[in-house]
Amino acid sequence: MTGPYGPGNPDPARVQAYLGDVASAMAEHGYTLQAVFGSRPGDAFTYTVGLTGVGLPELWLGTLAPEQAGAILRELVDRIREAHPTGGSLEPGPIDAGFTVGFRLRGPVDPVEAQVGLARQMHPLSEVSVMQVLWPDDAGRFPDEAAYDAGRFPQRLLPVLDS
Repeated sequence: MTGPYGPGNPDPARVQAYLGDVASAMAEHGYTLQAVFGSRPGDAFTYTVGLTGVGLPELWLGTLAPEQAGAILRELVDRIREAHPTGGSLEPGPIDAGFTVGFRLRGPVDPVEAQVGLARQMHPLSEVSVMQVLWPDDAGRFPDEAAYDAGRFPQRLLPVLDS
């Protein structure tokens, strides 16, 4: 899902309509996805909106096209909700998304740096927690490991919150 925000001042009526669409998607599916496009490689990201409402952290996945990120995030959300039906915290580390490539959760990360404004807007009375989803390079190394191929697989590492 992409929104009405962009260069210049957004039209208030479009913003309200969009927020209504987000609320409807959250009511129907329990969450929705928000894609944010960047101007440089590695700037774009996609994140969940709505997991906070069921006591789970939002998931943030950078760099990949919204279609790719969306498929991964939807699969992760299904697996996480199955494992944690009443919410709860998620631990950093490997997470099985059912794909041939492995993923890893990192965090919780700083929600301000993650730029999850829509999640924070939809849950104004809750503290929004965010876990970053990392994906490996061709050699199976993650972006916070030595010799990771950041040239071919750029991923921005978000600041992890102190525990």
